[in-house]
Amino acid sequence: MASEFSDAFLLEAERHAAWGAAQLEALTAFLPEGPWTADLPSCRYQQGELKLHVGVLGTYDMDEQSWM
Repeated sequence: MASEFSDAFLLEAERHAAWGAAQLEALTAFLPEGPWTADLPSCRYQQGELKLHVGVLGTYDMDEQSWM
């Protein structure tokens, strides 16, 4: 299947995906193993004994069932 995206776009998307994978790897190395919970209204995330204050990127509309 031929792509409709330019080679330059695909190269940049590949770089961004590699950066994202590296960030995820660093985060999972930092987080302790254990169960996790997320309380989005209060911006709290807990994994194992580690508690973090997080910011949510976007919002979820329960009526429309979509992210904005």
